[in-house]
Amino acid sequence: MKTAWLINDEYWGKKDSDKDFIDLKIKNLNLDLKKAKELQTNYFHKYNTSLNGLLIHHDVKAAEFLEYVHDIDLEFMEKDLVLREELLKLNAKKFVFTNGSHDHVKNITKCLGIDDLFDGVFDITDCNFIPKPSLDPYKILIKKFNINPTGA
Repeated sequence: MKTAWLINDEYWGKKDSDKDFIDLKIKNLNLDLKKAKELQTNYFHKYNTSLNGLLIHHDVKAAEFLEYVHDIDLEFMEKDLVLREELLKLNAKKFVFTNGSHDHVKNITKCLGIDDLFDGVFDITDCNFIPKPSLDPYKILIKKFNINPTGA
């Protein structure tokens, strides 16, 4: 059986993820808004996620950060029947691969009405906080789900 990938670009909802990150940093790092935004941008570009920069340079707890930035209002989201039908047409195993958290995937896929269509979820914690697009998370994902990448 083939493997299909749903690689998300993060659904953030009505909360502004940059603002959330900055709020969390201001709270924990005592930075003003301008410095916090500069730090967030720098970490994102240097480490592929802002979280990685916080883990490397500050005493930020990953679980706390992920819970905070993914605590978002999803009332605006509606079930996506077209997406559901397209996913159902795929004769393949389907996985979600995200730099976000398992809980975030669960919340988003439930809102979209596709939470029952995936064979697995692989999040930032599954790869020890090494984010996409680094190659290592892909290797770990392939091993975890016993995927043959040449047949995918």
